Amino acid sequence: MESDLRVGGKWRTEGKSADGKRFAVWGEYTRIEPPKALGFTWNHDWGQSGLPPTNVLIELTATSLGTHVALTHSGFTSAPDRDSHNQGWQRVLAWLNSYLQPR
Repeated sequence: MESDLRVGGKWRTEGKSADGKRFAVWGEYTRIEPPKALGFTWNHDWGQSGLPPTNVLIELTATSLGTHVALTHSGFTSAPDRDSHNQGWQRVLAWLNSYLQPR
Protein backbone atom coordinates (compact mmCIF):
# COMPACT_ATOMS: atom_id res chain seq x y z
CA MET A 1 0.00 0.00 0.00
CA GLU A 2 1.25 3.44 -0.92
CA SER A 3 -0.64 6.47 0.36
CA ASP A 4 -0.32 10.25 0.35
CA LEU A 5 -3.12 10.93 2.85
CA ARG A 6 -4.33 14.41 1.92
CA VAL A 7 -7.14 15.67 -0.30
CA GLY A 8 -5.77 15.31 -3.82
CA GLY A 9 -3.15 12.79 -2.65
CA LYS A 10 -2.83 9.47 -4.46
CA TRP A 11 -3.10 5.96 -3.05
CA ARG A 12 -2.39 2.52 -4.54
CA THR A 13 -2.51 -1.03 -3.27
CA GLU A 14 -1.48 -4.28 -4.95
CA GLY A 15 -2.19 -7.84 -3.94
CA LYS A 16 -3.02 -11.36 -4.96
CA SER A 17 -6.56 -12.76 -5.07
CA ALA A 18 -7.56 -16.05 -3.43
CA ASP A 19 -7.09 -17.77 -6.80
CA GLY A 20 -3.55 -16.36 -7.17
CA LYS A 21 -4.21 -13.56 -9.67
CA ARG A 22 -2.38 -10.28 -9.11
CA PHE A 23 -4.45 -7.10 -8.90
CA ALA A 24 -4.06 -3.38 -8.27
CA VAL A 25 -6.47 -0.74 -6.96
CA TRP A 26 -5.69 2.99 -6.88
CA GLY A 27 -7.24 6.41 -6.64
CA GLU A 28 -7.14 9.87 -5.14
CA TYR A 29 -8.37 11.11 -1.78
CA THR A 30 -11.39 13.41 -2.11
CA ARG A 31 -12.40 13.92 1.52
CA ILE A 32 -10.50 13.55 4.78
CA GLU A 33 -12.42 14.43 7.91
CA PRO A 34 -10.94 12.62 10.92
CA PRO A 35 -12.47 10.82 12.72
CA LYS A 36 -15.72 11.01 10.74
CA ALA A 37 -15.19 10.46 7.02
CA LEU A 38 -12.81 9.29 4.32
CA GLY A 39 -13.59 9.68 0.62
CA PHE A 40 -11.58 8.54 -2.39
CA THR A 41 -11.83 7.60 -6.03
CA TRP A 42 -11.49 3.92 -6.97
CA ASN A 43 -9.86 2.42 -10.07
CA HIS A 44 -8.94 -1.22 -10.60
CA ASP A 45 -7.11 -3.33 -13.16
CA TRP A 46 -9.54 -6.26 -13.55
CA GLY A 47 -12.67 -6.63 -15.66
CA GLN A 48 -13.61 -4.06 -18.25
CA SER A 49 -10.82 -1.55 -18.89
CA GLY A 50 -11.21 2.14 -19.57
CA LEU A 51 -14.11 2.69 -17.17
CA PRO A 52 -14.23 6.00 -15.29
CA PRO A 53 -13.23 5.90 -11.63
CA THR A 54 -15.94 5.35 -9.05
CA ASN A 55 -16.25 7.03 -5.65
CA VAL A 56 -16.03 5.53 -2.17
CA LEU A 57 -17.16 7.30 1.00
CA ILE A 58 -16.62 5.73 4.42
CA GLU A 59 -18.45 7.44 7.28
CA LEU A 60 -18.00 6.61 10.97
CA THR A 61 -20.60 7.54 13.58
CA ALA A 62 -20.23 6.93 17.32
CA THR A 63 -23.11 4.97 18.85
CA SER A 64 -23.87 3.76 22.37
CA LEU A 65 -22.55 0.32 21.35
CA GLY A 66 -19.44 1.41 19.45
CA THR A 67 -19.10 2.76 15.93
CA HIS A 68 -21.48 2.57 12.97
CA VAL A 69 -19.62 2.18 9.66
CA ALA A 70 -21.41 3.35 6.50
CA LEU A 71 -19.74 2.64 3.17
CA THR A 72 -21.11 4.11 -0.06
CA HIS A 73 -19.53 3.16 -3.40
CA SER A 74 -21.08 5.11 -6.27
CA GLY A 75 -20.61 6.08 -9.91
CA PHE A 76 -20.90 2.69 -11.61
CA THR A 77 -21.76 2.56 -15.31
CA SER A 78 -23.29 -0.92 -15.15
CA ALA A 79 -25.33 -2.97 -12.70
CA PRO A 80 -23.03 -6.04 -12.97
CA ASP A 81 -19.97 -3.94 -12.04
CA ARG A 82 -21.89 -2.38 -9.13
CA ASP A 83 -23.12 -5.78 -7.92
CA SER A 84 -19.63 -7.31 -8.14
CA HIS A 85 -18.19 -4.51 -6.02
CA ASN A 86 -21.08 -4.83 -3.56
CA GLN A 87 -20.20 -8.48 -3.04
CA GLY A 88 -16.54 -7.57 -2.57
CA TRP A 89 -17.31 -4.89 0.02
CA GLN A 90 -19.58 -7.31 1.91
CA ARG A 91 -16.67 -9.75 2.08
CA VAL A 92 -14.22 -7.03 3.24
CA LEU A 93 -16.61 -5.69 5.90
CA ALA A 94 -17.20 -9.24 7.17
CA TRP A 95 -13.41 -9.64 7.56
CA LEU A 96 -13.30 -6.34 9.47
CA ASN A 97 -16.17 -7.41 11.71
CA SER A 98 -14.46 -10.72 12.44
CA TYR A 99 -11.19 -8.95 13.24
CA LEU A 100 -12.92 -6.56 15.66
CA GLN A 101 -14.82 -9.24 17.61
CA PRO A 102 -13.55 -9.92 21.13
CA ARG A 103 -11.41 -13.03 21.33
